[in-house]
Amino acid sequence: MAAGGTCTRPLRRPLYAGALLAAALLVSACHGNTAPAPASPDQDAGSCAVQRDPAASALPHDVLTQHNDNARSGATPAETQLDTCNVPTLVQQGAYSVDDQVYAQPLYASNVLTSSGSKNLLVVATTSDSLFAFDADVPGSQPIWQLGTQQELGTPALSSRNVGGNNGILATPVIDAHSGTLFLVSRDCDATYPPSAPHCQQRLFAVALGSGKIVQQVAVQGSVMNPTADAETFFDPDLHWSRAALLEQHGQLFVSFGSGPNGDAHEEDFEFHGWLFGYSAQDLMLAPSVYCSTPGFGGGAIWQSGNGPAADEQGLYFATGNGIHQPTPATPADFPAQPQGDEDSVVRVPLDSTLQNARFWDARAYHADGNVFQYMERNDIDLGTAGPLLIPGSTRLIAGGKSGILYVLERSSLRLTQDPLAVFHSSSLASGQTEFVYSWAEGPHLHGSPAFFRPSDAQGNPGTGLIYYWPSNEQVTAFSYDYDAGLLSELASADVPRVDSGGMLSVSADGARPESAVLWASSVDADGQHGHLWALSATNLSRLWDAQLPAWAKFAVPTVAAGRVYLASSSSAAGQAATVQVFGLPASASGAR
Repeated sequence: MAAGGTCTRPLRRPLYAGALLAAALLVSACHGNTAPAPASPDQDAGSCAVQRDPAASALPHDVLTQHNDNARSGATPAETQLDTCNVPTLVQQGAYSVDDQVYAQPLYASNVLTSSGSKNLLVVATTSDSLFAFDADVPGSQPIWQLGTQQELGTPALSSRNVGGNNGILATPVIDAHSGTLFLVSRDCDATYPPSAPHCQQRLFAVALGSGKIVQQVAVQGSVMNPTADAETFFDPDLHWSRAALLEQHGQLFVSFGSGPNGDAHEEDFEFHGWLFGYSAQDLMLAPSVYCSTPGFGGGAIWQSGNGPAADEQGLYFATGNGIHQPTPATPADFPAQPQGDEDSVVRVPLDSTLQNARFWDARAYHADGNVFQYMERNDIDLGTAGPLLIPGSTRLIAGGKSGILYVLERSSLRLTQDPLAVFHSSSLASGQTEFVYSWAEGPHLHGSPAFFRPSDAQGNPGTGLIYYWPSNEQVTAFSYDYDAGLLSELASADVPRVDSGGMLSVSADGARPESAVLWASSVDADGQHGHLWALSATNLSRLWDAQLPAWAKFAVPTVAAGRVYLASSSSAAGQAATVQVFGLPASASGAR
């Protein structure tokens, strides 16, 4: 509330502790009611009370896939222990030791039958092609089982670009709770070849969750027809990395690939493509369905900073990266004037046995003020750095990439439903202009995926949706999604540091109760070395708590489950220990468990 009781609606203004978001649902102060203020970091949690949602305990609290669900919402809707009142009292409870960098989000599965009895498991994959299963209730304990000590999952190669050091398992696995199976992709390279020219296979594994036993494995391979020649384009495992998380939907398992420097050359030369393979989760040996974004050209990677493709009942949705010809042109005029495939697009692939008949929405409109396609490719302003969020409870998705522009699309047709939002730019979009050309090179990049929370109103009815982004060198920003009008609009931003790569986000809440909702964010510190974990009130973006981590794990997503927060802390720096840090409530606040 502003001085004198005036209700303000901040736009591009920081939200400091105690200020309220200007959403009609959340900021009931605009209608005469004041929402309960969260505890500040130095407030006694005992003086703050959050009413519990009895239905929340029946909601799933496992984290079996990257960003929590196939909509990639990042939401944990059944967190009945952590809330805005007690989060300021969080303490570090321990750290699990692993053998290398962690790019994949740690996954949480409850009540898994192991050799040590029924356990809640935290599963961690590393770039050394290793897989660990820890007791999630005993932070810092030794693994219950481990794969990788005998190269069971393969031997990684080295790289000095983007993923420095080993590049074994990069994509977040997925867990099928019904069968108790974990699926992962590893990069297995021949150790007799030099790092400058590795010879590799991409292997898809099915692993029994309770024992760590390998059930099935298959080398990923496939091809599609090249529309520009009477020939096939084959998947080359040497040229690709699997960075986008795996996805399981209706018994189908989807793995995707994008650029992977072989000798650090091919990412620059764009000899790769964007690939999507669909396997039967019941039998990996069956031939997969195959999609390629640029079968006749190059580029169009599917990577999304580790975010997985999203899915609903009708299809899969993802964003692709740059696509250009060989060799890399020196000026924009050298680039083709029109797209050559599904590069720099939001793609919808039907859920069928072929992965064909893809529909795509092109982010490269042609304008009088410049050829947007050429500009995007020349300046590496690709759309594929962030994955789409399927807005829960609607038929729309939101997407954005390095341009920092947000697009709201109808899922079935992939048509824009409102003008793009350029809220992270100093200048505004002209009326009807669908792109923002002249400041793209300076625009903040979007990585990963936004997070989503839809709180209830005072009567318990679902209200306005909240969507959160943390772009590079910008602040955490909240947007509202009006379900009646179908419109996305900016609300306000939080008072957090502006850092390179921005932040990776998750939301935890006790059902839909707004006073329980916490927005979690991981980022790099200003020194470029340490990591940082932030806890903000999801309803007013005030800072509740934060902690520094020994190292920054690039694009690491916080995993929130059963009263704890798990976050990777690792880097390629020599001598840097690789861990998964665990934060939870002190015994006095959490009670006996």
